[in-house]
Amino acid sequence: RHETIFLYDFGLAKKYLDKNGKHYAPRGEVGWRGTTRYGSLRAHLRLDLGRRDDLESWLYMLVEITKGSLPWRRVKERVGVQVGKQMARKAGRAQFFHNCPRQYDTILVLIDALKFEDDPKYEDLYHNLEEIRKENGIRMHSKFDWEADATSTRSTTLSMSPPSNASQHAHKEDLLKRTDADHAEAKDTVVHETKAER
Repeated sequence: RHETIFLYDFGLAKKYLDKNGKHYAPRGEVGWRGTTRYGSLRAHLRLDLGRRDDLESWLYMLVEITKGSLPWRRVKERVGVQVGKQMARKAGRAQFFHNCPRQYDTILVLIDALKFEDDPKYEDLYHNLEEIRKENGIRMHSKFDWEADATSTRSTTLSMSPPSNASQHAHKEDLLKRTDADHAEAKDTVVHETKAER
């Protein structure tokens, strides 16, 4: 089972199609959902979330895995994180995708073009990921990092320049802080939602 990746914690998941297979209409203003660092711009605007928002959050995580951090990693205020995500689409776009495969930019374009009810063209996303795999010589059947005798391919495949010891230390420190902050944020969200339901 070490080759099986498990997804868990679907507390925020919801159905997006009704019993007739029709997409639900977006609700009005909604409360915050998810983690600030990875939340979509629609989440910051308190708009209803759908599949395109899941993809946006996924891309933020992909960039973080590739580079080691996101530009807004040390920003505490939610509005500041929102500004960072907006800048990633404007003047800060080159910096945001620095040391990332060029296809990441294309993927963001595809995601940003989606409306709430649109059916994402997953085949286009897969095509871009397949291009990245081929261009970087990534083998699909290589061992995972957690398997015995596995060799990490992160710095040789997706990151164009290996991080310094200082940046690695800062990233580890940030991960520890983030874990505590995310737990506190999730707890705060649950408390507020519970009160609202009452």
